[in-house]
Amino acid sequence: MSSLSVSETEFLAEHELIVIMPHFQVRDNNGMLNFICVRDPKLPKKRGNFGPFQPGITLHVPLWLAIMLKQLHKCRILAPSWFSVEYLTAQLEREKTSDVFEELPFHYLEVASLLLKNAPEDLEQGEHLRLLVEDLQNVRQDKIRNGLAKIANDVQSGGTAFAIQMNNVAAIEISSVRNFMLGSLNQFYQLSQLTADSSESMSQSQSQSQELSDPSLAEGPAARRLLRRHRGLFCLQYWHCRVVKTRLSLQLGAWGKHWYGIHHDDA
Repeated sequence: MSSLSVSETEFLAEHELIVIMPHFQVRDNNGMLNFICVRDPKLPKKRGNFGPFQPGITLHVPLWLAIMLKQLHKCRILAPSWFSVEYLTAQLEREKTSDVFEELPFHYLEVASLLLKNAPEDLEQGEHLRLLVEDLQNVRQDKIRNGLAKIANDVQSGGTAFAIQMNNVAAIEISSVRNFMLGSLNQFYQLSQLTADSSESMSQSQSQSQELSDPSLAEGPAARRLLRRHRGLFCLQYWHCRVVKTRLSLQLGAWGKHWYGIHHDDA
């Protein structure tokens, strides 16, 4: 599976709902705007219908509509509650002190980038927000790399690796490492299989060495029963040979007596 491009993840992020304050009023259609849009469970029941639009009254619209209205100077975009200096500063400190990924919106990077690009005048301390988002992204990327390095060390020491737990990882973070992680996990799995095969071969070699030193251990109890049967057969054959030799001796003895009697009578 190939990774999504940045433009593709931004397209998906544009369906996130955001609050705007319109500067205009829609007088027709009960103040609603009608659009054809992708079916999304996050949108209102009447999908594609947004409003009513009245000046000074906030409402939720998809990010793509907010950007379009902003470019037309028809609204002001209100930043999400998580997109503030106070929240991101606290979040950054938590990320630095925690081994796991802290919870953030799935498209936080794309939304932040689109807002900084299209509505910088609607954001307080926009440049500070940009730096905080970059620092947050770098810390989380380091966690991903450290997780991969830990798995690599585990595999090299004889462990196994089939998956990586990545709770609360954002969309663009997944896309940025998807191909590398899939390739790495495949390599780790192959290494673990090679390690398992070599261990099995070593155990088989040790077992064969023990069997050569003690044939009674060969192949376990079944082989020992087979060996006992062979020994019994050998004893039976030996006993049969003794019987045959005894019979032959008796026959030779009788023939000798008969031969001796004939020659004795001639004498």
